[in-house]
Amino acid sequence: MFTAIKLGLAILVEFTIEKKALVPVLLGLVILTWLIGLFGGFHGLGSSLGLSVLVGLLAGVVAFFIAPNFFNSSLKEVSYSMDWAFHIISCLGVVVYATIVVWPLVGLMS
Repeated sequence: MFTAIKLGLAILVEFTIEKKALVPVLLGLVILTWLIGLFGGFHGLGSSLGLSVLVGLLAGVVAFFIAPNFFNSSLKEVSYSMDWAFHIISCLGVVVYATIVVWPLVGLMS
């Protein structure tokens, strides 16, 4: 099992290295949205968190069906338990990332 976890991490690192612009773009998007939120009059963290989580969950559901395409795969090829674990963890990462990005923007609207 430990070998499968190392393999999953190696695949993720390889994907990140191949897509060199991915990390700076994603980090820049987080910084940009939070700067817009902070300088635009972000109203309270609690009131906008619920809607942000719902948007994040929607992004996670979409990622569940689309993410295998980024690895030149499909849901039909996700067959081993470690493949499913890696896929689900990746989708949970999308949920967290989308929530963090959308949160200050929803805070501007509330």
